[in-house]
Amino acid sequence: MLQGRIGFGRGIAHHGELLQGIFQTEQASRCAALVTLPWPQRGSSARFTPGKMRGVQVLGRRDAHKAQRAAALALEHLGFPFPGGMLELMSDLPRGRGLGSSTSDVVATIRAVADAAETTLSAAALGRLAVSAEAASDGTMFEGPPVLFAHREGSVLDVFSQPLPPLGIVGVDLCQSGQGIDTLACGPPRYTEREGARFDELRHELRAAIDRSDVAQLGAVATASARINQHYLPVPSFAGVEECAVESGAAGVQVAHSGTVVGLLFDARHPEFSSRCIAAARLLQRAFPRQPTYQFTTASNAASA
Repeated sequence: MLQGRIGFGRGIAHHGELLQGIFQTEQASRCAALVTLPWPQRGSSARFTPGKMRGVQVLGRRDAHKAQRAAALALEHLGFPFPGGMLELMSDLPRGRGLGSSTSDVVATIRAVADAAETTLSAAALGRLAVSAEAASDGTMFEGPPVLFAHREGSVLDVFSQPLPPLGIVGVDLCQSGQGIDTLACGPPRYTEREGARFDELRHELRAAIDRSDVAQLGAVATASARINQHYLPVPSFAGVEECAVESGAAGVQVAHSGTVVGLLFDARHPEFSSRCIAAARLLQRAFPRQPTYQFTTASNAASA
């Protein structure tokens, strides 16, 4: 039997990471963490109807076990008076590409359950519940300035002082099989001590770039992180992507560190922004004629390249 207030929630997508690695913590240990590149125009929406049934039932999706678990955890966390309910999910994200499809489902679900309880949860509480539901989550539940999110711990290692500068991204999905990548099956990379020290440097460089709204330096950080990732979960034809970036005047290259999408980064305030993005899209289409390209910005609606 269904009854009670219907709740709604949304979780945004991302386009991989600007930085991902292992970082020094306040306890002098190292922890895996990441800074995601948000794609707010895409993501998942959830509708939750509380009910006196046993457990949570999901309508229309066979691959929503993480969201189903997130709903159950949220009900328990909130001390909800109903034991279960009906969950409906809608998403425009393909699976296994590194776009945060699971996390967007999970975050939308938790927000919908909280809305049904006529309350809201903090981003920190959302992060902890999301990691409990899916073992590793992206930091897309945090709005405003970017955070360095420990994606397997559910905690924030660092909060940057300013929002990201306006970015334009020309992306390409390099998935060859059509099936994508199972993120959790990949396992965490075993970075070297030298790479750990480099990640600490990149963290400080990213902070400086965000403080100064310096897209060129931000692009250099993203490119350095992507190059380290090539030793562990390599993106196919990465050298070709970098060539397209140089030829089109991009600030740098960012990747989904456990996915198949890559993006060329541009300063959306630059007077030649539009022409550079057009050139980048053409170069990527020429280099990867069978792979879809697209364009979006962090400040406005996504558009086809």
